[in-house]
Amino acid sequence: MKSFIFGNLILNLKNIDINIKNKQLLMINLKAVMLVVSILPTISDAAGNELAMSIDHVTINR
Repeated sequence: MKSFIFGNLILNLKNIDINIKNKQLLMINLKAVMLVVSILPTISDAAGNELAMSIDHVTINR
Protein backbone atom coordinates (compact mmCIF):
# COMPACT_ATOMS: atom_id res chain seq x y z
CA MET A 1 0.00 0.00 0.00
CA LYS A 2 2.84 2.39 0.86
CA SER A 3 4.53 1.88 -2.51
CA PHE A 4 1.19 2.47 -4.28
CA ILE A 5 0.70 5.81 -2.50
CA PHE A 6 4.34 6.76 -3.14
CA GLY A 7 4.01 5.88 -6.85
CA ASN A 8 0.85 8.00 -7.13
CA LEU A 9 2.59 10.90 -5.37
CA ILE A 10 5.48 10.77 -7.85
CA LEU A 11 3.03 10.63 -10.80
CA ASN A 12 1.13 13.61 -9.39
CA LEU A 13 4.35 15.59 -8.97
CA LYS A 14 5.33 14.81 -12.58
CA ASN A 15 1.90 15.97 -13.79
CA ILE A 16 2.22 19.17 -11.74
CA ASP A 17 5.67 19.78 -13.26
CA ILE A 18 4.26 19.26 -16.80
CA ASN A 19 1.38 21.65 -16.02
CA ILE A 20 3.82 24.30 -14.78
CA LYS A 21 5.92 23.94 -17.94
CA ASN A 22 2.81 24.21 -20.14
CA LYS A 23 1.75 27.35 -18.25
CA GLN A 24 5.22 28.86 -18.72
CA LEU A 25 5.01 28.14 -22.48
CA LEU A 26 1.54 29.65 -22.56
CA MET A 27 2.81 32.78 -20.79
CA ILE A 28 5.71 33.05 -23.26
CA ASN A 29 3.23 32.73 -26.16
CA LEU A 30 0.95 35.35 -24.61
CA LYS A 31 3.89 37.72 -24.15
CA ALA A 32 4.88 37.23 -27.80
CA VAL A 33 1.32 37.92 -28.94
CA MET A 34 1.11 41.02 -26.72
CA LEU A 35 4.41 42.26 -28.16
CA VAL A 36 3.17 41.82 -31.73
CA VAL A 37 -0.13 43.50 -30.87
CA SER A 38 1.72 46.42 -29.28
CA ILE A 39 3.99 46.79 -32.34
CA LEU A 40 1.18 46.46 -34.94
CA PRO A 41 -0.35 49.93 -34.49
CA THR A 42 3.02 51.64 -35.03
CA ILE A 43 3.62 49.57 -38.17
CA SER A 44 0.15 50.33 -39.52
CA ASP A 45 0.56 54.03 -38.64
CA ALA A 46 3.85 54.15 -40.53
CA ALA A 47 2.29 52.34 -43.51
CA GLY A 48 -0.74 54.67 -43.37
CA ASN A 49 1.52 57.73 -43.35
CA GLU A 50 3.51 56.38 -46.29
CA LEU A 51 0.28 55.72 -48.17
CA ALA A 52 -1.10 59.17 -47.36
CA MET A 53 2.15 60.81 -48.49
CA SER A 54 2.16 58.87 -51.79
CA ILE A 55 -1.52 59.77 -52.37
CA ASP A 56 -0.73 63.45 -51.67
CA HIS A 57 2.18 63.18 -54.06
CA VAL A 58 -0.03 61.72 -56.81
CA THR A 59 -2.75 64.37 -56.35
CA ILE A 60 -0.17 67.18 -56.37
CA ASN A 61 1.41 65.82 -59.57
CA ARG A 62 -1.96 65.85 -61.34
